[in-house]
Amino acid sequence: MSWKIEYEASPEVNIKHDSDFHELLAIVDGSRNNFAILSESEEYYIQTHNDGSGFVLEKREGHEGVHFIAMLSDTSQPFRQRRRFWQFWKKQDEHDKFDLATVADQFRAFAKNGITTKRVNWIRADYS
Repeated sequence: MSWKIEYEASPEVNIKHDSDFHELLAIVDGSRNNFAILSESEEYYIQTHNDGSGFVLEKREGHEGVHFIAMLSDTSQPFRQRRRFWQFWKKQDEHDKFDLATVADQFRAFAKNGITTKRVNWIRADYS
């Protein structure tokens, strides 16, 4: 299995089993690098975007029909689909926002073939 992280404005990085995801994602700062995608293949990835006020987080597990949007698990807000997965520039609600540590944990878990759900609810995206 070969994983890589692609950035908006930085060279891609091949991931090793002991990669420091906190360090790798710290450059997604909402200015020069707004997003990062950790992928094993074109349709199996996790991605994040930082607009300067926090990170949004999404994952895909094989095709568009299994695309998920992350929300804080402690939110009482109903889920409203507001955008397609490539439309990171659309308004992001506060219950979509995560801190760097949570995003790094999710990227690390995804690279190990499992998503941790502590503080995160994965909601299937419906694009029909």
